[in-house]
Amino acid sequence: MEETNGDVDDIASLVDDDVDTADGDVSEGFFGKVDTCPRQTIHRHARRAPGNGRHVRRRLAGEVLSRIKDIARTTGLRRVTAASDVDLACNDDGQLTHLGQEDHTGPIEYKYMLLAPSPDRIENLCTQMNFRLSEGAGQAVYEIGVRDCGDPAGLSDEDLRASIRTIQTMAEMISCDCFIVGVHRGRLGKTAQLYVTRTSRLDVPADVRICLSGRSGSGKSTLIGVLSSGALDNGVGSARTNVFRHQHELANGLTSCVSRQLIGFDAGGGITNHDALVRSLPSVVAASARLVTLIDLAGHKRHLKTALYGLASQVPDYCCIVIAARDAMDEGSPLPEHLDISVRLRIPVFIIVSKADLVDDAVQVAQHLSARVAVRTQVIETVVTQDLADRCLDLRLIPILVISGKTGVGLPTLRRFLRLLRKPRVWEKRRDDNLFEFHCDEVHDVDRVGTVVSGVVLNGVFEVGQTVKLGPVENGTYVEVMAESIHVHRTNVRRAVAGQAVSVALRGVKRSHVRKGIALIHVDRPPSACTEFTADVTALSPSNPFAVGAQCVVHVSTVSQLCTVVAVHNQSVVFRFAHRAEHVSQGAPLIFRDDRVQGCGFVTGVNVVPSGGSHC
Repeated sequence: MEETNGDVDDIASLVDDDVDTADGDVSEGFFGKVDTCPRQTIHRHARRAPGNGRHVRRRLAGEVLSRIKDIARTTGLRRVTAASDVDLACNDDGQLTHLGQEDHTGPIEYKYMLLAPSPDRIENLCTQMNFRLSEGAGQAVYEIGVRDCGDPAGLSDEDLRASIRTIQTMAEMISCDCFIVGVHRGRLGKTAQLYVTRTSRLDVPADVRICLSGRSGSGKSTLIGVLSSGALDNGVGSARTNVFRHQHELANGLTSCVSRQLIGFDAGGGITNHDALVRSLPSVVAASARLVTLIDLAGHKRHLKTALYGLASQVPDYCCIVIAARDAMDEGSPLPEHLDISVRLRIPVFIIVSKADLVDDAVQVAQHLSARVAVRTQVIETVVTQDLADRCLDLRLIPILVISGKTGVGLPTLRRFLRLLRKPRVWEKRRDDNLFEFHCDEVHDVDRVGTVVSGVVLNGVFEVGQTVKLGPVENGTYVEVMAESIHVHRTNVRRAVAGQAVSVALRGVKRSHVRKGIALIHVDRPPSACTEFTADVTALSPSNPFAVGAQCVVHVSTVSQLCTVVAVHNQSVVFRFAHRAEHVSQGAPLIFRDDRVQGCGFVTGVNVVPSGGSHC
């Protein structure tokens, strides 16, 4: 693919300008002098036409992928491996027709010839392959021996075989499989069509999930950006640009949504994200011995409901409270309320004192902060042990670490600490639960895939092809659906286990039938759709007693809905959903608020709505 700065839809004009040469002219390319495409062929196929629109090209790419899948099901595809001999027998006696100008988007890539590219060139080609795979939802097609204009010039057997080897090497480097779909005759030699797809793994190691919370401006996003990229911040927020998801976040510097960043550690403790060839999530997963997901929560008060929803829905293993060093020094500055919430919800907590470069003695500031926290704490300067990390997990200690994203102070200690954190043992018991349960956090309509739901597996094991119940839908009912594919960290897997965040493609389910808060459960798990539930709650302020008839927004797992207090018995409160029945599990943590956080607790009872199942 040739790089241009023009718009994709203006490709025809670019072709007319660049290749308006006589028949048989020679141009200087990456691999030396090569013949350009015949002029009349280019103008016949590459000029803009009614059937050359972006939506038409996308449809044609989908047809190519569908045809390859049909071939795989009927006759099978020839897999290319490092040790295999590449068979270049032609599939038919006919000559491959002109393919038309290459589209700079989509999953199809033209490559004329790839002979022993340099390491830098390989890196660029791997980045390009990752782009094509992302455009094709984990699938890409490579046309070898075809020029960018679509001319099937063809190569000699030796050059074609070497080019296929290069594609296979690239695919292996980013954890993909490479298959030969077919070999055809071109104008001057042979061409090959290759199919590249993400390697389907049985599963991936469970990641440790950490929510970063704190006030606006404390440096949460900057810290995540520094850890994931390996580059220090410039003091004005350069590192956080790698974390922000929206343009308005870049403009005002405020996180407004829940964002996630995966950090991988190799066996030696190094962060695999820093490798130039390990940029995509599947590559990070393949290269890592331990995985940590950092979840960035909004800190500004205008985004309070988003932050609370993130804390409830992301099911964190740990909560990291980030406090700027100057705020930690201020006696009049109250501690972040997420610290109190996390302790009450029995989530392991550690504190990071950020922006250490702005104070004279950051360690002394951390010790001063330690005296203000009502739970046992310990300031960690350089030495991090597994025992210390385990004491944090067991809620016996709140470690305090001091860092600076600008100077790098404390970052090696923080990296060692993150690598030593273990997954809570409760997930091992939940994995043994045969009755799978999953709560939907996000819903997407993905091109050529369909409806995809994302969330955290709360119980059991979820497998591809498994039939589960989706609900509650209308009138508190559940419908049966099938999981067509499962991805964990954008890695195609055959199963996911409790404690992992997954994306699931649902077969035959319309986007309009799915919403945040809906659940997928095992067909044998009793439905727990309810309009009322009971919870043991604790108010964060004694001046806010619970009153019958009071209304507040309740966040329980991925459900966020207005509720009315219908009964109060000491610390036991009965809530009623105001709009519709929701799937609520007993024991689930909850947070409730009005204009500010009011309290938190755990669900102790669910008044299940009688419902019957139906097929979707």
